[in-house]
Amino acid sequence: MVLDEGGLRRSVLQLPIKSTRQTFCAASHAPKRGSALPFTNARLSTLDLWKLPTAKEPDTPDLRQLSSLKELHGSVALYDKASASGLKRAGFSAQELREAGFSLQELRDAGFPAEELTGMGCSIKALISVGYTTEELREAGISAMSLRKAGFSLRDLRRCGFSAETFLQVFSLSLQQVLELGFTAAELRVAQVSAKHLKQAGLSAQDLKDAGFSATALHRAAVPLRELWRLDFPLCELKKAGYDVQSLGKLCSLEDLRNAGFSTKELQRAGYDAAELHSAGVPLSDLKGFGLTGLKGLATAQQLRTAGFTAWSLSKAGFSMHALKEGGFCVKDLRDAGFSAWGLRNCGFLLRDLHHAGYSEAALKAAGFQLQDEDLGSSTRALRNFGYAAADLIDEFSLQDLRTGGYSCADLAQCASASELSACGFSIVEMRKAGFHPRMLLGFGVDQLRHAGVLAQELWPSVRLPELKKAGYCCWELKLAGFSATQLEEAGFSVWALRTAGCEP
Repeated sequence: MVLDEGGLRRSVLQLPIKSTRQTFCAASHAPKRGSALPFTNARLSTLDLWKLPTAKEPDTPDLRQLSSLKELHGSVALYDKASASGLKRAGFSAQELREAGFSLQELRDAGFPAEELTGMGCSIKALISVGYTTEELREAGISAMSLRKAGFSLRDLRRCGFSAETFLQVFSLSLQQVLELGFTAAELRVAQVSAKHLKQAGLSAQDLKDAGFSATALHRAAVPLRELWRLDFPLCELKKAGYDVQSLGKLCSLEDLRNAGFSTKELQRAGYDAAELHSAGVPLSDLKGFGLTGLKGLATAQQLRTAGFTAWSLSKAGFSMHALKEGGFCVKDLRDAGFSAWGLRNCGFLLRDLHHAGYSEAALKAAGFQLQDEDLGSSTRALRNFGYAAADLIDEFSLQDLRTGGYSCADLAQCASASELSACGFSIVEMRKAGFHPRMLLGFGVDQLRHAGVLAQELWPSVRLPELKKAGYCCWELKLAGFSATQLEEAGFSVWALRTAGCEP
């Protein structure tokens, strides 16, 4: 806008040609931006300033103040600053530019997407005529059928990114026709085409595997098992696909079948015996289904006991009592298995073991154990007669009770000290016979040990010579203990005593 001589604001395009030319000529000689304009009585609008040859594009808010885009469009031929791309950057929509008189080609060149133009009602042919590609039209939401009717070929639609499912459902093409368009097996798998139909269309098992089809899908497509095995499908997938032990057993080992997840029962039903399964690493506890008859020759009684088999079941399978005893079964296990006290006695079990296992007195007598009627109670004597050692009863009975029950000093020596045994009335002689060394009995005094028959050499060197002499040991006994004549003389023995003992002073 400019101010004419009458002071009215009018559009530059509405001024007379001469006035317009003078305005632009004056503007062409205007100083650089920032200096005063040569117009003293004129004020230029945003549009007028924008039309200056040296002016830059204004900001969007400034352009939004213009009354008409047509003025900008009309000035394009002169200054090329109101182009569609410039106005697009300024924030104007395609609809506004179209109403201002811009052509579709100008809008296309300005970078407006096809989606915005279709929203204005532009036809597909019009969009094609200005250069929009099939990819741009597809992204604009135009259907494959509409593009096909607009003249695009099936290969054009394939290249622009329409899925295989579109060609199968929208255009009702056959699977062979879709394959001829260049679709891969993987794309057809995404389109929910089965492996069976792809195999019928001529694709190989390798193509189907590479496309991501599982062993189950190929099995349903009637692909032979050997071909699947050749394609290196894992055994676990083949098992999941439905192949049984008999089929897979022809291709791999028993250990491979176990690693694939087949259970012992499945392998047993397939015909594998206990020996084969055990050699393949199947534990005995998992082979109970074969019964002990089938396992008897594979493992010892101890191994079968560890696997959870009872003495009763092993005895029924033919294991002897001695084999069960060596296998670690206790007397109670053998009693529960039905063995008699007589048999257990012959097998080497003690009376106390049988009594503890619950055999009655009558059964024990019938087994040949010699028991008195008074021995069948709960006294220490009865327990001793049943074979209980003193160490088995020491926590429940006192030493005096055990001695009263008939336990000797030797029986109690394993669970009591010398002083405790002495308190129970056992003598030094009894304790010596029980295995106590004289040096362990020094607490009783050297003189008592001498009276009990302990020799001097048994006490030396724990007891010194003066103590031995004081306890009553004579010169002859001390000489036998290894003392010299000089030592004996220094200990106070007389010359007569030394000569009597055979020592020369």
